[in-house]
Amino acid sequence: DNPDNPNPDNPNPDNPDEPIVPEVKTHNVKFVAVNGTELDVIEVEEGKEIVVPEELITDDFIGWLDASGKLVEVAATMGTSDLTYTAVYKTDKFNVKVNLGGGTYAEDVVLPEDATVEGDTLIIKAYLGETVDLTAIPLPEKEGYTASWQSTTVKVESTKGASVNVKWTIMSFTATFFLDKEAYEAGTEALTTVSFVYNGA
Repeated sequence: DNPDNPNPDNPNPDNPDEPIVPEVKTHNVKFVAVNGTELDVIEVEEGKEIVVPEELITDDFIGWLDASGKLVEVAATMGTSDLTYTAVYKTDKFNVKVNLGGGTYAEDVVLPEDATVEGDTLIIKAYLGETVDLTAIPLPEKEGYTASWQSTTVKVESTKGASVNVKWTIMSFTATFFLDKEAYEAGTEALTTVSFVYNGA
């Protein structure tokens, strides 16, 4: 014990009766755009309410992303470390990748305005949470096959976008053989019927 300082927790031994003022700890809450651009930074005391700058909440605002790209709510109060939240808006577009599976589009086919074909992939732009109606998009073509969508819609559920495949069904044919043209026109029973599938030959 120090008789000259009866309050050893007081950092000021020259004035031991002075009340101890707790240290105020603050941390930064950073708000950024999807491309990493800093939108705003606020400094908040530990345990105090985090108030999001209202100018960041626009009509096309979707939500906040954490570091993993998951939609989250901004913490109600400040914790013990800095925080970063990414604002995502409907103007932020993500890739819906359609695997064409060897299919192609003719030059006169009209695709959505923001769609592009890169190699064997059709890329469609959509915002987070948007459901893309694939039936509104022309199907590609491939000789000997008919195309259909793996699913009629696809939803963008993360900033990684989404992917879907074109489903290909090989064409099948049926050939019916008659003795001659007269037999065919007369409705005579066919000699034989043969079914086969396209083999590219």
